[in-house]
Amino acid sequence: ARHAEDSRQRAEAAQVLKATRELFEDEELQENLAGLDEQCGGVLASWRPPWIDEGVEGMDFADEILNTIPVATLLEWVCSLTKVFEQLMRTAKEAKLIADREDDAGSLPSILVVVPQSAPEHQLATIRTLVRLAGGQVSRQPRAQPGQDGVTSTLPFSRILSLEAFEETTPVCCPEPPEATPEEPASARSEPEAAPKQAEDCPATEVSTLRRQALMAVLGATPAAAIFAEDRSKKS
Repeated sequence: ARHAEDSRQRAEAAQVLKATRELFEDEELQENLAGLDEQCGGVLASWRPPWIDEGVEGMDFADEILNTIPVATLLEWVCSLTKVFEQLMRTAKEAKLIADREDDAGSLPSILVVVPQSAPEHQLATIRTLVRLAGGQVSRQPRAQPGQDGVTSTLPFSRILSLEAFEETTPVCCPEPPEATPEEPASARSEPEAAPKQAEDCPATEVSTLRRQALMAVLGATPAAAIFAEDRSKKS
């Protein structure tokens, strides 16, 4: 019975951590959250994620890593996330940046985060707080069909995001790189290499991008820490 309880707690904690990582990967959510944190004095920016002390970098919450972490430690990570989100929520409410109640917001959420009907409510508390801080809302609706993430919804929301972490089954192997179609020119296969060139063409990093980089660096979710630190040193 003890083993079964530990397995359940491990699975639930892992789902919350993975879902948080999924949400932080969304650029709009990053921008909204970083902007709010900046207005609230840097609650997130001054917080040290506990998984960094365990050697977990980049919010790498892969199963092979989480399975090596004690259950009690995983629960502490979730608790730490919950506390810092709640602290930011309290600060934002005191500053009148967020309404006291979700239904008193006065504006429609920009992001609708969809979770399966089977997701336990006690798991969603942390996710609901994070999503609301970023100007979104969590809904227990059927998962969006493949290819619908990021498109305009028929509901009065800007976009729909589905959290894979709360799905009952998760792919365990990486898909093979897609092959070029017969009508696709061979030169198209090298198209991804154009991304760095676009970055080089940018004369300066925008403030909003720096905010995202700063936030994600603090959370250990991106290697942008060096980029942000270098920019800060140039301005000082």
